[in-house]
Amino acid sequence: MKKLKNPLTLLVFIIVAASFSAPFGTPQLAALAKDFLPAIATLIAAYAGAWYGASLVRDSAQEDERIRQIGAGARAMLTLWRQVNIVAQIQIGIVDQYRDTPSVAITLPPIDYPLDQSPRIDLDSLTFFLDLGNAGILETLVIAEQTFLHTVDVIRTRSTLHLVEVQPILEKIIPNGGPISHASLEQALGPRLFSQLIDQTKRLIFRVDRSVEDLDKVANELYAALTKRFPDAKFPQPSKTAPK
Repeated sequence: MKKLKNPLTLLVFIIVAASFSAPFGTPQLAALAKDFLPAIATLIAAYAGAWYGASLVRDSAQEDERIRQIGAGARAMLTLWRQVNIVAQIQIGIVDQYRDTPSVAITLPPIDYPLDQSPRIDLDSLTFFLDLGNAGILETLVIAEQTFLHTVDVIRTRSTLHLVEVQPILEKIIPNGGPISHASLEQALGPRLFSQLIDQTKRLIFRVDRSVEDLDKVANELYAALTKRFPDAKFPQPSKTAPK
């Protein structure tokens, strides 16, 4: 037999049972119970209706929150894919072509890539991971995105330096193209600009490689965390960059 958990229902049941049971059962008490029961039944029905309505609202709110969390996770995965796609294209399409050349500081051209509106992860929408005891994934996301943004800044800075300061000098000393010695290049650019160009070129290569690695890693970690939390949901797969 199913247990009665509602206290109001249990109280009515006791009163009714007492009304018709010895030694408490009397005609007067039975008559009182008959007058009392309709009001109690109405009260129970109202209570049950309110409880059921609140249960539906609660279940609906929980499902809405679940859908919101799945959407936030899917958008974060898509943003990570866009970020790693940007730096991977620069790595494979430009950096890899020049990284092993002795004159990479000069031959690596300014990178003409649309970086003005870099995609950003909505970290606030992923704070539900805190309630799941997985604050580490948020920390990893913050670090990876900062690495990406720093990489974008290094690319812009080095490209501007090459385009604005280096190229005008190169056009003067190499009017018809062709190779130029390391000593002649250093003399033409001057110690400050020459060392600055070498330093920023090294930083660009390092940052691009590091960003691809970090973003790939965090994308796999986020995908694993999301599929564990929502095993029946579908999320964008982490990108598969070509191994170096």
